[in-house]
Amino acid sequence: MMVFEKMDLDQKGGAVECSLLPQRHGVERCVGWCNDDMSSMAAPLKLVVLLFVVASAATFGFVQGSDLNLVSINDKANLLELIRKLNLSVFYDNVVKASLVAQLQAEGPYTVFAPSNTAFNNAPPWQKEAMKNSSYLVKLLNYHILQDEVTLDDIANEMLKPTLAGIPVRFNVYDEMVTVQCSVIDNQRKDKMASNSVLHVIKRVMVPNSGTIVDVLSACPAFTILIQALQVTSLQDLLRGEGPFTLFAPTDKAFARLTQQTRDDLFSNPNILKELLLYHIVNGTYCRASLPHLTYLDTFNGDKLTISISAGGVHVNGATVVEEGADGSVINGVVQSIDSLLCPFCPKGSLKN
Repeated sequence: MMVFEKMDLDQKGGAVECSLLPQRHGVERCVGWCNDDMSSMAAPLKLVVLLFVVASAATFGFVQGSDLNLVSINDKANLLELIRKLNLSVFYDNVVKASLVAQLQAEGPYTVFAPSNTAFNNAPPWQKEAMKNSSYLVKLLNYHILQDEVTLDDIANEMLKPTLAGIPVRFNVYDEMVTVQCSVIDNQRKDKMASNSVLHVIKRVMVPNSGTIVDVLSACPAFTILIQALQVTSLQDLLRGEGPFTLFAPTDKAFARLTQQTRDDLFSNPNILKELLLYHIVNGTYCRASLPHLTYLDTFNGDKLTISISAGGVHVNGATVVEEGADGSVINGVVQSIDSLLCPFCPKGSLKN
């Protein structure tokens, strides 16, 4: 049996196997990536468009593919007209496809979180495919609409608000940065007032959450060992709670980097395993966009996690927050997938060669 004591563990390598993704037919579970080398994956689609704007452009015309507000805004415009005037053409087209035009022309009040054209263009392939399904598209767009007026001044950290999809979104405030379900609100295009309420442009298409941290991890085949560990230590009840929590979630590949002896010793000592898992849990919601602005986080076992930035991304101790598995959408916080186990008290020789 190995003796576990406090010491640094060199943690490198490994790749997230999946992200928390809704499926095309409304079943929300996890889609796996089987490639060990994330660098070989296709980079997110980026659209580069050269714009020629003429002074005689029609008041309600779109500048296709642009995220720029090139037209002055009439305060009396309703939300649908405002979307057009802000040149949010992809969002507008999706509103039309989802038959939500009348809704955004109605009296309100509504608050719309409208993803920019760039946000839609950079959406991952699974989400673009999912949006081809009309029922999912309606749910997705309604998840971006509140039946209430919420300006930026109304937003408080960890505030929850119901959406027209029947699922709440969580707001977080990190100094000058404000997020809604971990999508950053564009400070240059916030609080755009319409006759039937207000619109904010956001930098990423949100993902409707599908339950608690435990619900989502349980549906994801890349986290089977983590779920087993939560059951052995009875911590699943904690992560089903109200929270909010941030879980730095090691995938099965991260656990597989441990030697079999180390894994056996951990799972045969529930108290040690529990301390290890508590080291992965932080009180509060920390979206990936907030992490570069932090230096450390306090964990549930009383120790601290060190946050650092490099060309390789955002790191928590020696583990990397995998971009494709970041900001797992849950109702009681957020899940950040990491490529290595956080185990400062694991003995030397715990990792496979």
